[in-house]
Amino acid sequence: MERDYFFSYRNGHLTEEELVLRKKVAADLGLDHIYYELPGEEPRAWFAGPNLGEPHGSNLATEVERRLDALRRAQTGHVESPTNAAKVK
Repeated sequence: MERDYFFSYRNGHLTEEELVLRKKVAADLGLDHIYYELPGEEPRAWFAGPNLGEPHGSNLATEVERRLDALRRAQTGHVESPTNAAKVK
C-alpha cells in the first residue's frame, strides 16, 4: 500500500505570494500543498506526495526546493525565505 510522503515542513505565516508559488510547484509536480492553522497555534505548511522510498523522496524534496528558488528569483531577483527572514544572492 502506498503511503503519503510529507516534506518541506514550515512553521509560521506564509505570504500570499509564497502560497501561490508553493501551490504552483505542487500542481506542476502532481503534489498536494497543505497550509493550515489550528486555533491558538502558528500556521503550518508542507508538501505531500506518494511515498516511493529513497532516493525518490529526497530527490522530490530537492526538486520542489529548486523550483521554489527559481520562481522566487524570477519574481524578485533573489531567493527569499517563506517568512521573509533572509535574502540570498
